[in-house]
Parts: sequence; C-alpha cells; structure tokens
Amino acid sequence: MWYEIIPCAAIVTAAIYIPGTVTCKLMNEIFKGNAFGRDVMRADMRYYMKRDSQKNNGDIYKLVGLESIKD
Repeated sequence: MWYEIIPCAAIVTAAIYIPGTVTCKLMNEIFKGNAFGRDVMRADMRYYMKRDSQKNNGDIYKLVGLESIKD
C-alpha cells in the first residue's frame, strides 16, 4: 500500500537533512567560533560576514556606527 513508503521516505529525508545541518553548524563553529551566528551556507550572509570583518578589523561582532566616521 501507499503508506509502506513512509518509513523509507523518512530515512531518505533524514539522510539528506542531517548532514547539511551538521555541516552548517560545524562550519560556523570552526570559522567563527559561534555555532549560532550568521549562516555561512548562504552567499549573502557570507558577504555580510566578510564585510563586517573587514570594517571592524576582524571582529564581526563589534558594532560600528556614526562615531567611527572621522570629521
């Protein structure tokens, strides 16, 4: 019957989802030291992370506002 495919579909879904999620968290932990920061798997978030690290001398968590603009 049709419901016999549910266990196989769940196994395949888990086999695809779990490695991607673990890889994403592991890469965030290795490269940034924070597993819950910006997601390095998305291209726009990688761009933002590189931009922040260049503007803030390598510290992506430091806020830079109007006071950083020289007179």
